[in-house]
Amino acid sequence: MTVDPLTTRILDRGEHALARLAAMREADPPTTGGRVLSYVYDSGLSELDQLAMRAARLAHGVNGLDPTVFASVAQIHGGIISRTRSILGAGAGAGASAGVGAQAVAGVDAGTAVDGDVFGSVTSGGTESCILACLAAREVRGRSPATVGRSSHR
Repeated sequence: MTVDPLTTRILDRGEHALARLAAMREADPPTTGGRVLSYVYDSGLSELDQLAMRAARLAHGVNGLDPTVFASVAQIHGGIISRTRSILGAGAGAGASAGVGAQAVAGVDAGTAVDGDVFGSVTSGGTESCILACLAAREVRGRSPATVGRSSHR
């Protein structure tokens, strides 16, 4: 079997990059054990860490930005929204995970109300989450101007 030289070169560079990353990580505090109190979500249960790593491997390569491409993302988003509705006392409504997932895949905007008065949207954090939180607050509160600091995104 002939080995493609480009593939070999890419894999070698990848291994080198992994070794560099491992060396850089040695200077970081551990992500388990409670030494880092922010930016790290440590349950303290190694079994749960293993479970989370298995879930991450299953989702590897799936881009959650457009749930119309990956039906699993739409179903997960629907489940999150449905669970949040339940926690907040909004009831199950039509927001069950399969229902919302099917709606999103069929082209229904994920931000539409699932029962006429409860809306849901899932983001992965960062600026988008902040902007959508401000939008939700504005829609609930009305169109009054927001008071923000000078450092806010404009």
